[in-house]
Amino acid sequence: MAEILGPDEIRGHVEKILASKALGSELQQLFLRYVVDAFWEGRSEVTALEIAVGGLRKDSKSRDPANSARATARDLRNSVRKYYESEGRHEPIRMTIPTGYVPVFSRLESQREPQRWPKLAWALLVAILALVGGWFWWWNRSAPQPAILRIVGQALVVHDAKDRDLWEKRFPEGLDPQLYATAKQTNRIAITQDIDHDGRNEVLFAQYPPEPWSRSTPLICFSATGSEKWRFQPGRPSVREKMLAGKDSQREFHPPYFITNVQAIARKNSSTLIAVTSVSYFSSGPSQLAILDGSTGRLAGEYWHMGPLNSMTHADLAGGGQDQLIVGGFFYPFSFGVLLTFDPARVRGALNLSAFGELDGFEKGTEIQHLFFPPSPAAYALHHPQTRVVDLRAGSGQVYVSVAEGRSDDIQLVYELDKNLIGTVVRFSDTFSAAWDNLRAKHLLDEKLIPDGVEHMRTSIIGRR
Repeated sequence: MAEILGPDEIRGHVEKILASKALGSELQQLFLRYVVDAFWEGRSEVTALEIAVGGLRKDSKSRDPANSARATARDLRNSVRKYYESEGRHEPIRMTIPTGYVPVFSRLESQREPQRWPKLAWALLVAILALVGGWFWWWNRSAPQPAILRIVGQALVVHDAKDRDLWEKRFPEGLDPQLYATAKQTNRIAITQDIDHDGRNEVLFAQYPPEPWSRSTPLICFSATGSEKWRFQPGRPSVREKMLAGKDSQREFHPPYFITNVQAIARKNSSTLIAVTSVSYFSSGPSQLAILDGSTGRLAGEYWHMGPLNSMTHADLAGGGQDQLIVGGFFYPFSFGVLLTFDPARVRGALNLSAFGELDGFEKGTEIQHLFFPPSPAAYALHHPQTRVVDLRAGSGQVYVSVAEGRSDDIQLVYELDKNLIGTVVRFSDTFSAAWDNLRAKHLLDEKLIPDGVEHMRTSIIGRR
């Protein structure tokens, strides 16, 4: 009777194949991720056209997109065969890609009877392994850990929790001091966390050179001792945007892209995911939300957005023990602040609202929710009707969304949302309250800020929950 494979065994095996040298093509990785998703959805087969459009990001109107998927399938089967002949030759699991493309997983039968050791030998071996494992665990836990990051001149200086120097990394081309000027700014783009679950903290660092417009900002992962483990380059060579409603019919954007936020999201029984938001050099250009495998730095998913994404956090909103990713910024076609939520393991596509514009060549976005924050009556009275989400915090079943209006990035309104993202409270800055009162005095506004303005803005949030 065939042995049933557990979900964690299958996931771990697929990740090994994706991280192997045999699978060097990005198209093969995209193909494999798409058909594995189909496997988890319980499908028995998928078509080449579905894979081409949904997995390989081909335009359904292009010339024979399905043929590209078939060619990639042939290459993937060869790569998987090479993997089992080299790196994966000792793997107890085998994966095949049949005609219907949905993979099949099976366990190899043992070819020989295991050697029977005397009970005393087994007991000694277990005791030795326990001693070695205990020593290694103690050494890992007691060794100094990266905890505090500082920028000093051209160097990233890493300290432990007691502020003792551990190591530093110098960048001959220099670092932009303005981007690391405050602890809040630095904490968004430089963090420490145990990513590979070995008991020691890695360092994730976005490197901003003195002239950041000259090239994209890389994200570099350093080990606890300062050696580089991997690096990620954000963006794509080209992203096209189709606009409607009387604006430019089409624009094309190219690098550089600048990293604005980095978050490490730990998951139960799985590798840590790294979420990275990056914005275009052009203020009205697109942004990328990239999800990386924390062990390898490889791209596991990406989502594209029309306008900058500047804020990010994560929290268990559903109460199921798994954090959702919460991202905020600016939606260019509306000129409204936007809030998006995702399952970190399913981040793909783009928020395309065809009535206003879309990013060309992307499937429908996988965001769970999207909300827009319209301008207040005061912003319309001042003829600056635009908003931006500039900060996010989450905790205790609440999400706190800080919104700026008009041309200033100063926080003017803070929306408190419950776990279902329903507005419960709106708070105002002193500057905003004074501006509202001034407009009423000039008879440009009729509503009182409290309670009329509060209720107006609390109920004006629009979008899909």
